[in-house]
This record gives sequence, structure tokens and C-alpha cells, in this order.
Amino acid sequence: MEVPFKEKQENLLRFVTFSVTYFNDALCNEIKFLQPYAKGKDKETIKIYGALLKRANDYLKTISKKIGDEIGNYSEYCSVMDELCDEKIKQLRNAIKQLLDERCIQDSEFIARVECIRMLADSNVFCTKALIEKSSTLNKETKKLSPYILEDVKRIARNLMSWVCIYYKLPKDIDANTNNISEILDDVEQTFVGYKNFTEAFTTSYGVKDLYSKIK
Repeated sequence: MEVPFKEKQENLLRFVTFSVTYFNDALCNEIKFLQPYAKGKDKETIKIYGALLKRANDYLKTISKKIGDEIGNYSEYCSVMDELCDEKIKQLRNAIKQLLDERCIQDSEFIARVECIRMLADSNVFCTKALIEKSSTLNKETKKLSPYILEDVKRIARNLMSWVCIYYKLPKDIDANTNNISEILDDVEQTFVGYKNFTEAFTTSYGVKDLYSKIK
């Protein structure tokens, strides 16, 4: 994971804030997108998913407070990042579904979405923790983002997938790290927290470009 060098420190806090926020937003939105697929499932699935959805909605309410006066620039940044990230998340989800379909697992769309959320949640916490920790050695202000690490979301996402494995009696030898899934996940991570993508977003988005030209 790349953290900007000292000559780029004027952008460091913005980079970490936007990266953490966007990765969190994407994860929470994936959780919300699961809602129609969770309808009609067993009571335990609905119960665990309900807890997960509540955490996601609670987090999404904090966005404007965290971004503050830069909400307009953040929205522009999101537009650029959506183009980079949406297709890669879909690619990850489809690779998981393909693995399940090859084993003739029923309800593969739902299970793939749950596992995709579980993988993204694990990745999210690992990446955001590392990004905040590394960047705080250069700018202590980034430590203030620590409360936004989604540990509780990760915990519940893992619980949901564990229950899904039990309910659907998934074979223990199914390995989500096959079918180049781990490579796709690595690519997703680098897209979410890559400094290169941050600077490209700033120089291609009109609103963000003006801000970037003032601070670079």
C-alpha cells in the first residue's frame, strides 16, 4: 500500500480521508444492495442481515459530518472512483458466483453477494487500519479517522457468512481464493486505496481539479 512521499504531504489528510470514506461507503452500499436478495430468507439470516444493515445505515449518516466543507469535492471524487470500482466489485462477485455454480450450489447469487460483502469487509478493515497507521507517522491528524474503521461491520458480515455456510450446508472444500478471486480482490484493494487513483481523480474531475491545482 502506497502512502504519499513528503513532497505530497499537503494532500495527505485529504487522500486518507477520501480513501477511507469511499471504501466505507462502497462496503455499506453493497450491504444495502443485498436487501432484495435477503427477502424471504430464514429467520436467522434476516436477523443477522438486519443487524448488518443497521450498522451500514448508521455509518452512512455520518458522511457529511466527516467530510464537512469538502462534501462537494468528495462527491466529484466519488463519481470518478465509481467508474473505477463498480465494475471490479461486480467482477469479484461474479467470480465467487461462478465458483458456486461450478459446484451446483443453490441460491448462488445470494451466497456470492454475502461472501463478496464478507471479503470486502475484511479487506476494508485491513486497508483502512494500515492506511491510517502508516499515514499518521507523517500527519497525526489522520488518526482522527480511527473511529471510522468498520470493525463491527466486519464482525457481523463474518457472522452472516458463517450462518449461510451452515444453512446451505456448503462443502468445506470450497475455497474462495481459487478462480483467481484473490487476484481480483487485490486489484479491488489497490483501486480503493491507491494514491495514483486519488491524484487521477483530482486531475480529471472538473471541481476537484480546481482544488488540486491550488494545493499541489
